[in-house]
Amino acid sequence: MNLRDIQQNSSPIVNESNYIQNDDGTVTISVPWIVFTFYGPNRLSARVPDDNMYDYLRSYSAQQGGPTLAPGEIPNVIDNVEGGTGVFGSYARVSSFLMLRRADSASAPSAPRDASRVP
Repeated sequence: MNLRDIQQNSSPIVNESNYIQNDDGTVTISVPWIVFTFYGPNRLSARVPDDNMYDYLRSYSAQQGGPTLAPGEIPNVIDNVEGGTGVFGSYARVSSFLMLRRADSASAPSAPRDASRVP
């Protein structure tokens, strides 16, 4: 295992039961601390798939087994492609940077503003 193996994490699909809709139209997503691998600057990205991509992703993850599905109960992948197999979809992404500091490092430098400087 090397640094690249643990540098990027992802989470399962988050739906409306996992976030709070704010009065100003934004959403608040609770992020567990375990998703952060390192102290220091971190990029946090959220991706919003369209309906085609969402159907594909959630049905694909069911194909991987999962603890609640018995053999013979695994649904087919929903691909929304007629006459073929695959997915035609899209997603939007928004990213933000945050500085994750140890409790004893209040004087650590702030996160860089240039997105290209953070892995």
